[in-house]
Amino acid sequence: MAILNLINFQMVVAQIVCFFLVLFLLKKFLWKPAFAVLEDRRARVHAELKAVDDAKLEVMKLKNEYAASLARIEETAQQKMKEIERQAEAHSRELKDRARAEADHIYRGCAQGDPL
Repeated sequence: MAILNLINFQMVVAQIVCFFLVLFLLKKFLWKPAFAVLEDRRARVHAELKAVDDAKLEVMKLKNEYAASLARIEETAQQKMKEIERQAEAHSRELKDRARAEADHIYRGCAQGDPL
């Protein structure tokens, strides 16, 4: 009972009222703006991460297109090289045939006793 006489109930009630008043003021003037700033930052970070993901997807798409284009270029280059080789072989055969024909002509002329 002596302890209850030491407690000043008016002071306890005043401190409880002040605590809730400070809590209300903090909630109204500090927490809402602070949480609004944090929410804006969260939304901005989320938007930036989405932009980064979109950019990554775009880069992957461009990389795939580049690889496909490079493969087509390689295929076209190989086809052109094969065509050039075929043309070179045909030209080589033609030159050999002409040289043989000319050699045969010269040989026949020499065999018949005709001077060059």
